[in-house]
Amino acid sequence: MAVWQFFANNILTQPAYFIGLLVIIGYVLLKKPWYEVMAGFIKATVGYMILTVGSGGLVTTFRPVLVGLKERFQLSAMVI
Repeated sequence: MAVWQFFANNILTQPAYFIGLLVIIGYVLLKKPWYEVMAGFIKATVGYMILTVGSGGLVTTFRPVLVGLKERFQLSAMVI
């Protein structure tokens, strides 16, 4: 039961690892060799992490623009 708790708390709650897990399942169902499965997991996980960093930077940069638009034109837009 402790193994499941660790898996649920540390792997399933991290989106990058969850995407990697889905890729592993897909490659295993396609009967790919183990090295392709691991390469796919690493590519998907790192790719998701890069996407997260890039989108976080975009949101941080764009937020002052939205505040300025709201003040100037009374627009209501929000970037979460």
